[in-house]
Amino acid sequence: MSTSPIVEGTGRELLHILQEHPDDRFRLAPLTDPVASPPFHETASAEEWNAAFTSWIESHEPGKPLLSDYAVSREGIYEGVGE
Repeated sequence: MSTSPIVEGTGRELLHILQEHPDDRFRLAPLTDPVASPPFHETASAEEWNAAFTSWIESHEPGKPLLSDYAVSREGIYEGVGE
């Protein structure tokens, strides 16, 4: 089984490879995103954080059973460890 070489370059630089192998399959992924926006945590206001957190909370199914006090206790977490 041969391993295909990994080739990096700009679209313009890679275009000739694609044109030379029109029937071959390729997997292309950008190495950088030149128009990426800053991460949410760097730009969000307190109101945006609150809205995002509330949305996240509401995305969980209501009525799911909660863990018991024992399940989240030190004894419950480390039950059977070291035996």
